[in-house]
Amino acid sequence: MQISASELGPLVNPHWSPSNLNVIAGPNGSGKTYLAHAIYLLIKGLSWNPQRAVFQTASVLDDLALQLVDNKRAVLDRDELVSLVKTLVEQQALQSAWPFMNYLKSNSDMADLPLRISVDENDIEDVLFKSSQRRSIPVKTGAGEVQCVLEISASERNATLALSSLDQDSGTEFPDGSIPTDVRQINRCIGILLGVSFSGTVPPPYILSAERTGISLFQQDIDYGRSLLVEEFRIEGEKALNGVSSAIWSPAIEDNFNTFRSLNRKRNNRSFLVDEHPEILRLFDAMVSGRFVESDGEFKFAPDGATGSIPLTSTSSTVRALFELGEFLRHSAKKGQWLIIDEPELNLHPHNQILMGRLLAALSNAGLKILVTTHSDYIVRELSILVMLKQRDQIALPDGYASEYVLSPESVRVDYTEVEGDSRRFKLHSVDVTVEDGIATPFFDEAIRKQNDVFEEVMWG
Repeated sequence: MQISASELGPLVNPHWSPSNLNVIAGPNGSGKTYLAHAIYLLIKGLSWNPQRAVFQTASVLDDLALQLVDNKRAVLDRDELVSLVKTLVEQQALQSAWPFMNYLKSNSDMADLPLRISVDENDIEDVLFKSSQRRSIPVKTGAGEVQCVLEISASERNATLALSSLDQDSGTEFPDGSIPTDVRQINRCIGILLGVSFSGTVPPPYILSAERTGISLFQQDIDYGRSLLVEEFRIEGEKALNGVSSAIWSPAIEDNFNTFRSLNRKRNNRSFLVDEHPEILRLFDAMVSGRFVESDGEFKFAPDGATGSIPLTSTSSTVRALFELGEFLRHSAKKGQWLIIDEPELNLHPHNQILMGRLLAALSNAGLKILVTTHSDYIVRELSILVMLKQRDQIALPDGYASEYVLSPESVRVDYTEVEGDSRRFKLHSVDVTVEDGIATPFFDEAIRKQNDVFEEVMWG
């Protein structure tokens, strides 16, 4: 997968492709968060959303829909199938990111969106032909209700689309007058069937925005304010919205609000980490020095050694910053899922920042895809150490380290933003990650060197 943009706020022409564990560093106000939000929304668009697909047709499917209406059957070879699915899922991804670009005031329509995504055809092929599959959707047409069927053959590397009557005793003839409506219906159904054949295997990404501590504190107050606005709109009509921005925050932050609201409903779920990687959860528990509990619909925190629990609003900023991550790890995480964290070091002591580096590495090794934006030299340096430990004997690791934390250099990607010339425009650069030297950190080195020079001057005159 490759993602690019002509402009994301101050960030110009970024090009990015993922690894298993991804880091974006750089100065404040350089577009790191914009890039992370764009990546999140594009990946979200690759995952299956039936509501998004049901009401849309795709022009690329027009000829196929006509062929299916006329002949009741169409066969797609490997290249045709992969090409169609690639086009569909990339369009879905861009549609998912479109509200974000409007939030940035790009004012672009879909054809001119300054954002691009390219999904590798080999990845699509691997998913489509992993095993044979059959899917169907009932369709109401002018000729009655029929079944639109997609069969993908893993052995023959092709797909067959067919229309069949739900009532096998009746025909499926289409009167001339119903053709235009039927074609649109069939177009939609083909798009759904082809889209879900790939996107149905992609777990939706999970984002923890930099606003997560505020969300944990003020979510109920914000919801109350919104309910008042809805009531005022019901009474006053559109004039109630005078002066109200249509895009108060990024859609990625809105998604963070929505996932936070649903945490209570997911409490009975168990993520794969609970059974397969309890050591990761123990590492997280060590970071918060306690555990999160739910009582009467309210989340509370029970510190280690305490006999009771306290409301989240009364806990430390560290506990609030880590709360939603803990809920995700225990109740939501799925293999292959993207976890995107804006500033994972938020409110963490340096010791916990180091543990956060180990946690991110362990999650990556366990099967999650990780993307973080960060200003933390502690986290990046810890990841660098974990890469360099790859060349060490795994039974002779330093105290506190385990083989579950050790990273392969090829599984790590680190980018940083850097100002270009005298302008306030930034470019995205990648750094080397090697087992010999770990992660190169030009984005931190200059600031650390300057501070060390001043310290030496003050210390020794």
